[in-house]
Amino acid sequence: MKRLLSKLKKIRHFSRYQQLVTILVKYGFEDALNRYKISRLLYKKSRVLLRKESKKQMHRSSAQRIRLALQEMGPTFIKFGQMLSTRFDLLPVHVIEELQKLQDEVEPFSGVQCVQIIEKELGLSLNDIFAEFENDPRAAASLAQVHKARTHDGQVVVIKVQRPDIQKQIKQDIEILKDLADWTVKHVPNRMFIHPSELVSEFESWIQDELDFKQEARNMYRFGENFKNDNTLYVPEVFWQYTSGKVITMTFVEGIRIDHVESLKKAGLDPGIIANNGTIAALRQIFEHRFFHGDPHPGNIFVTFDGKIVPIDFGLVGRLDQSMVMLGGELLMGIVNRDSDTVSQVLIRLNRLDTDVNENAMRIDVYNFLDRYYGVPANQLLFEHLFYDLVNLIKTHNIQLPRNLYLVGKALLLMEYLARKLDENFNLFTVAEPYVDSVIRKKMGPSFWAEQTKQSAQDYAGVLLDVPRTLKKIMRKSSSGNISVTLQHQGLTDLMNEIGRSSNRLSFSLIIASLIIGSSLIIRTGMGPVVWGVSIVGLVGYILAGMMGLLLLLRIWRSEQF
Repeated sequence: MKRLLSKLKKIRHFSRYQQLVTILVKYGFEDALNRYKISRLLYKKSRVLLRKESKKQMHRSSAQRIRLALQEMGPTFIKFGQMLSTRFDLLPVHVIEELQKLQDEVEPFSGVQCVQIIEKELGLSLNDIFAEFENDPRAAASLAQVHKARTHDGQVVVIKVQRPDIQKQIKQDIEILKDLADWTVKHVPNRMFIHPSELVSEFESWIQDELDFKQEARNMYRFGENFKNDNTLYVPEVFWQYTSGKVITMTFVEGIRIDHVESLKKAGLDPGIIANNGTIAALRQIFEHRFFHGDPHPGNIFVTFDGKIVPIDFGLVGRLDQSMVMLGGELLMGIVNRDSDTVSQVLIRLNRLDTDVNENAMRIDVYNFLDRYYGVPANQLLFEHLFYDLVNLIKTHNIQLPRNLYLVGKALLLMEYLARKLDENFNLFTVAEPYVDSVIRKKMGPSFWAEQTKQSAQDYAGVLLDVPRTLKKIMRKSSSGNISVTLQHQGLTDLMNEIGRSSNRLSFSLIIASLIIGSSLIIRTGMGPVVWGVSIVGLVGYILAGMMGLLLLLRIWRSEQF
């Protein structure tokens, strides 16, 4: 830990490290930091003051304190928490539910800065672009804020502008997350399905996509094309000539937030119809388009006064391939039909981990999982309960599903929550069962099997074509004596480190013992300069041995290995 601290003090992010540790101590995580001696980054006086503050937070649950800490750490960690809220395979449900409450609202930046960014990105003066422009933002989030404007040809638009220096801040925080991931691998037993560095890399890719506003505009255009013939949903149109990597200009749509039920009723709209239309739209995204909105929370969905659903904020989207859609549909229908064999087989086929699964044990657990809902009509089943029970079963058997399937789960959870808020009698399975069944039957027609056969034939042909080349390569290496076998141990790092430390201490102890024995012989024989009848060389040896012994004891005490 001493090496970590000395390294941190030398790097330029040290003040940010201190800021993050201060927030963690403030929200009552000092014990966890002390366990790995990270709280030493703070001065003792600061720790004392923060302990008083942390006592005020201890009435909250640990999950609530995690959320509040991430909120205070800023945009990067808010987004990191939001990504983790989709990882049902990594975190307990109560933590997931709390992270889903992370608020993406922050103080706006000035209108002057906003104008400067727009002009720099688009290469035009604001007056050349817009006839009118509202300096006060309509909304401000962690990555961007939106302003209303009017073009010279009279079209009312919304401009989404990226926050100044946000990319620089996120880059710094990601470097810190990478450092912490590396440190975690070395010092904390890994009980996760995923390597911490892999998780940070996944987040880096995820956040870079959100920061690329051109990519978001392309996502929005694709959604608009998918639903262009749908009378129940409208996607704002992108103004490409006024869009760049940090600015998106789109059609302004007047509407009501989807969770403002009373306002919808006052506008003469039927919340039940909106709930049904929204669910069908979500299912179409998943099972037909294989391209879906990854964050359909209430703040990202509006309803026009003629009843059309308007999704916004397309920074987070999910993509599915054909086989994943089919397996997901089979899984859903297997659950509805209480078919434990189908559910078990689908889960095994979806497993990303290269590990053996005890199929008999899992089939029994799947049967028990489905048996809990025996006799419950489909119109009384809640997706939320089924989903969380299924996640627990998956964790028990060390199965890791593709990440986008968890994103599908989150999207459907949010959709069920919204639909039930609009209509308390709404049931997701009542809508989903006939729709998914018809989609699967349609997709598994002759054209599907023809495509599958074609794909399999291409795969096998590729393998056969590679055989001669691979054999030739093996024979060439064999004849030249260059074939080697690599053996890699798994999970022995901690043991090897401990053996190394023990060997160093043993060597240190032998040197101390040698010094003591040698010094005793020198004093006994009176070799070298003598003062008051004692050999100076022997005395220096005793002092050196004593200092080394104290140093060894101090290191053992600090490592708490007695």
